[in-house]
Amino acid sequence: MHTFSIIIPTLNEAGNIEPLLHRLEKLMQQQGMTPEILFVDDGSKDHTRQIIEGYRGILDVRLICRDTERGLTGAVVRGAEAASNDLIVVMDADLSHPPEVIPELIAPIMADECEMCIGSRYTAGGATPGWPQYRQAASQLASLPARILTGVRDPLAGFFAVHKRYITAVTNDLSGFKIGLEILAGSKQPPRVQEVPIVFQDRFSGSSKMNYSILGQYLSQLSRLTAGRIEPRKTLPLLLLVLSLGLCDLFLSGFMSRHGYQQTTASFISLFITAHCCYFILPVTADSGVYKAQNTNGPNYLTFLSVLLLGLFLRDGVLALPLFQAETTAMVTQYLCTLCCLTAAVILSRTSLQPLRNRPAYWRWFGGSLILYTVIIRLVYLGDIELLQEEAYYWNYAQHMAPGYLDHPPMVALLIRGGTLLFGNSELGVRFLTFLCWFVTAFFTFRLSTRMFEEETAFRAVLLVAVLPIFFCTGLLSTPDAPLIACWAGALYYLYLALVQNREKAWYGAGIFLGLGLASKYTIALLAPAIILFMLADSSARRYFLRPQPYLAALLALSIFSPVIWWNSQHEWASFLFQSQERLQASSEFSTHELLASILLLITPTGFLAVLSAWGDWFSKGQTSIHLNNKFNRQRLFGLTMLLVPLSIFILVSITKEVKVNWTGPLWLSVIPFMASAMFSRNTKFNRAVAGMWPKTLIIMVLCYGGLLHYSAIGIPGVPFRNVAFLFGWDDLARQVDEQVLKVSEQQGHKPLVVGMDHYQIASGLAFYRSKPLPEADVAESVAETTGRQIFGSGALMYNYWHPPTMADNKDILAVAHKKDMLAENRFTNKCEKVGAIQELVVEKQGKPAGHYYYRLLSGYNWDSTESHSQLTRVETNSLAIQKDLTMVNEIGNNLL
Repeated sequence: MHTFSIIIPTLNEAGNIEPLLHRLEKLMQQQGMTPEILFVDDGSKDHTRQIIEGYRGILDVRLICRDTERGLTGAVVRGAEAASNDLIVVMDADLSHPPEVIPELIAPIMADECEMCIGSRYTAGGATPGWPQYRQAASQLASLPARILTGVRDPLAGFFAVHKRYITAVTNDLSGFKIGLEILAGSKQPPRVQEVPIVFQDRFSGSSKMNYSILGQYLSQLSRLTAGRIEPRKTLPLLLLVLSLGLCDLFLSGFMSRHGYQQTTASFISLFITAHCCYFILPVTADSGVYKAQNTNGPNYLTFLSVLLLGLFLRDGVLALPLFQAETTAMVTQYLCTLCCLTAAVILSRTSLQPLRNRPAYWRWFGGSLILYTVIIRLVYLGDIELLQEEAYYWNYAQHMAPGYLDHPPMVALLIRGGTLLFGNSELGVRFLTFLCWFVTAFFTFRLSTRMFEEETAFRAVLLVAVLPIFFCTGLLSTPDAPLIACWAGALYYLYLALVQNREKAWYGAGIFLGLGLASKYTIALLAPAIILFMLADSSARRYFLRPQPYLAALLALSIFSPVIWWNSQHEWASFLFQSQERLQASSEFSTHELLASILLLITPTGFLAVLSAWGDWFSKGQTSIHLNNKFNRQRLFGLTMLLVPLSIFILVSITKEVKVNWTGPLWLSVIPFMASAMFSRNTKFNRAVAGMWPKTLIIMVLCYGGLLHYSAIGIPGVPFRNVAFLFGWDDLARQVDEQVLKVSEQQGHKPLVVGMDHYQIASGLAFYRSKPLPEADVAESVAETTGRQIFGSGALMYNYWHPPTMADNKDILAVAHKKDMLAENRFTNKCEKVGAIQELVVEKQGKPAGHYYYRLLSGYNWDSTESHSQLTRVETNSLAIQKDLTMVNEIGNNLL
């Protein structure tokens, strides 16, 4: 009785049949197997059929002849239909696939560990000996789209074992090239997959069947398995439509610009008009057979509009880049971008999100598209959006390099310093290295999720890291949260290896990332009680209380963090006290409801429900600590502990103190793998409901990001700019302030000091934007000419340390504020010889008002007559102490960078 069937498609393989059958005979004798072997020949012109028919050995060999049909997929389907066994092995006849691996292919399926097992060139242990590097690279590149689509390392492999039903269910594109890809990506219920390594050899005899026609079949198959099928012979009307409408967009936007419309408005309106023309013409071309898609109900307007907006946001961001400002270049770029946008809208408007509910392969192309889009759009807008007020403040950190600062450790300053050395004092320079921190976060999230689950879940985890608000924003803005989250992700990965998988050396990786995290933001210290609690709860991890590795990891972390400790010891422990005692001594305020609101903002309501969904089954089944010998439950305990311990501390604080929106951001990294797993859960009605919410949630979030970036950098027609956290129009404000500085200089013979009268925002923003156009050699002088309100006895964070009041002695001051009452005359009584009138500055961005600011000229500042003389003397002393170590730290920092 046969235990399985081997299907071998052939086309002119006469020189390979006898060596292949000889190796199969030897293998079957050694293993005691009795398979049936089905050769399916597609009209060979050599002696392939005669050699197969003439075989008289011990194997049960049959020949199936196809004379009028062609295609590898159809041949395998035909063989499967004729096979007498449920277990099928598919392999090539050219001896590139080693038949000796067949027992390893069928064993996992017979043990019910999977339903498809692939002989893989690219999994650990696989190889392609004799291939030059360019051929290996070309093969990897060609398989990359299919790998993204399927989550399998070698999705184009033609050597695999699978249940018969998966092959006979294939009805699409029987002339196609890769039936393995069809099974993996086209099945309504894809099989569970394993991969075993093989050594792939070049064919023994004959010539390769690979040619441009085969490549075309592969690309067509990819298109059909993702968005739908474009009929190659009928694409000319569609192509002409898109090319024509692209020209219409170019003509219309130019016409509107010449007649007084702003370029942004003209571009926005012209693309909307041409795209909607495309939308209404599209059904005619579709019905005539140009385009056949997964969704047969006609184009979906919401999908069309979503794709159109995403394309528009990206196109306008590209056109705003300095590289494309020349007129001819801008026109060509606009035309090409419009073609891409219209083509994507045409194709995707006839697809459906429905397959996302039951076909994991669709998550691959859908999620991969969103990940790529979020990375590209952040990169495009990275240097086009004005800095946040906080970013400008941290840029001032980088102008006063030190091992510590009042409100944060120095990591963000190091990243900004490195970025500005690469790209100058620009928004791109400030943000570039923190943008790279997102990739570190994504990498460790992928690795952690792969350890906990599998690559399919890990891919969806990266999708969450790309789209959830907290991770999207920290991958764009230069704040301490960006390196903190990257270090938190690295620390979690190594802690999982150490605590759950019992890898002792992983403790040192955890120590490094905990130390770097402490140098980014003190919040990561909250992982320490979480680690201790997990070790107490888990019997396997409890042994580490008596092992040296955790203690050595702690020493490693402290050694990395030691410069911050040294800085605090030199400055009366200012930063530690600021982040602990001063926050606890703040006025009482119940803010737990704000904490919950911030969580919903950071991970979206769908993300919050997904967290509940991920643990719902575990708690409902009573799987508590008494069952922790189970690996699955141990990793759930790990994720839960790393989340709930820091979160509980924040909840306790929120009962009596104010909380910040971003505080809980990094905590969710420990549950991202479980959220990703629940995205395809079907266990309960609640799980299914939450999983069904994700596609629309992700699209809405990406649309919001594109719209916000477009508004922040370029504007949206009809929507005014507001005074918000971004320093909208501050290039214009800095220019106007410098005009007043120059005017005073010409009248008085010396430059006035510019002082921001709020906490730190105006001083920081003006320091950056006044310095931005200057050569590097003049930046330090410009920074010294802009300071905060500490010279009038009010708090101004690090300006209390950087600029003692003595620096303003006997100088004129140009005080700047965003409210008139900040410039009230009683603020300056007995502190200045003369107080000028309040003047208004109207700031513009893209030709539209972006804010109102006020200034007044103060003459003859005298620091000795200010109030709180003892306080100011202490500030002066601290400033002098900082100046003593700044030279040394700057030299070290420059050498490191």
